[in-house]
Amino acid sequence: MIGITATALGAILLAVTGAPPHDGPAVRIKALTKRMATVGRTAERLFQRSMCYAELRQYRSALDDLHGAIELDPAHERALVEHVRVLVALQKPDDALASARKARPLLRTPAFRARLSRVEADLLTARKHYGLAIAHLDAALRHVPNQPGVILHRSILRGLLGQRDLRIRELETLVDEPSACGQSPIVEAAWVDALIDAGRFERARKVVETRLRESRFQSAWLLRRARIHMGMGHRKLAEADLMSALRELTSRIRPESPDLLLVADRAAALHLLGREKASRSDQRLLRAKHYPTLLQLRLQLIVRGS
Repeated sequence: MIGITATALGAILLAVTGAPPHDGPAVRIKALTKRMATVGRTAERLFQRSMCYAELRQYRSALDDLHGAIELDPAHERALVEHVRVLVALQKPDDALASARKARPLLRTPAFRARLSRVEADLLTARKHYGLAIAHLDAALRHVPNQPGVILHRSILRGLLGQRDLRIRELETLVDEPSACGQSPIVEAAWVDALIDAGRFERARKVVETRLRESRFQSAWLLRRARIHMGMGHRKLAEADLMSALRELTSRIRPESPDLLLVADRAAALHLLGREKASRSDQRLLRAKHYPTLLQLRLQLIVRGS
């Protein structure tokens, strides 16, 4: 295998964009615009500039460049997929789905087919078409197996549809594998959540107790153990774990730049403690910060199951 050093990678980027890799998107946009004025527009240069615009959230400019890139190279796979993603960012779901349908037969590489399927699943999830979203997630996994994020997405949708046994079986198969995916903490946590949601508390508790002994940060696992205690009717034990989780979460959440995953866990802990006003305040913060729909649904599963 031929390795590419950071210096060589920087040289490649400089040749394509005319700007060093450490420069910000605004600087790269200027460099690309100047280069295209000098040596001409290409699909790749337009695509690179579109990504700079997208990084600045200037999505309409990004969309214009993606149109230009696809016009010059109708089979530019990255441009085809990013075209769909930018339409999503512009809150044009119908246009995004139409763009995805046009792009699908033009994509040759499994990685890009998988990426497109994931974007379509996100769109369908936002519209609460969970069954169709699962079909696209299954397609993404056929193209590129063992994607923990896709597996988590599918697991949450299975939970919302009440497909408890199938949800557990799919995750269990992966957890039992010695593959990188089977060893993923995301997959294991999703499996434990599925066990708790299905009322299989004893089995879930064995994993939770092990992770609590091993973990430096414990709030997520304390939250899971609290849900187990609640399911088994041990309210006092649950409250003790929830208070411990809250103390850790409060110490880790920075008001000026909050970690939204921690805020979501705090909202769940507050809800389980019956402190609804504080929980709703955190949930409003998540919506205001555009917390991903999928993770909002994860919180919804916890709230609904309590």
